[in-house]
Amino acid sequence: MKFDVRRYFDSVDYANLQKQLGRVFKDHSLLYLLGKILGSYRTRRGKGLPIGSLVSQHLANFYLEQLDRWFLSQSPCRGMVRYLDVVLVSGENRRELAGLRRQLYLFLSEKLQLECKREPFINRSCHGTTFLGTQVFPGFSTPGRKRKTVVRRKLVALHGSINQVAGDESLHIQ
Repeated sequence: MKFDVRRYFDSVDYANLQKQLGRVFKDHSLLYLLGKILGSYRTRRGKGLPIGSLVSQHLANFYLEQLDRWFLSQSPCRGMVRYLDVVLVSGENRRELAGLRRQLYLFLSEKLQLECKREPFINRSCHGTTFLGTQVFPGFSTPGRKRKTVVRRKLVALHGSINQVAGDESLHIQ
C-alpha cells in the first residue's frame, strides 16, 4: 500500500509540532529559535512549514516520526518505508492493508491533523509499485518510467553531439 499526505508542508500544525519539540529539546533558546523559523512562514493560521530550507526538511521528518512510532507499536503489517510524506507499507493481503488504511487515516487526522491525498494504492508486490521515481519489486528495483524517459532523451542528445564531432552515424539509440 502506498499513500502520501495532502499538502504536507502546508498542513503541519504549529502547536502540535512545538509540543513535540518541547518534549525532546529542553533548551529554551533553541525552542525560541525554532519557533521563530516556524513563525516566518504561514499558509493559514497555525499551519505550514517553510519549503526549501534544510531545517524544514528535518522538522517535517520529525513531525511524522509519531507515525513511525505508531506503526511500530500498532501495525500488524510486515514493514513500512517512509520518505517525508510518502509511505510504502507491506502486508500479507488486501484485507489487512484496508484495515490498516482506516487506522492510519484516523491516526493522521486525530493526532497530526493531516489527511491523505487520495485513496492509497494497494497492489500485489509482484506487480511492483513506483516509489520516489523507482519501480520497486520484491528483491530488486529499476528506474521508473519518467527516469527512463529522461535518460533516453539525454542519450539521444548526446548521440547527436557525438555524431557531429565524429561524423559517424553508426551509433543507434532506441
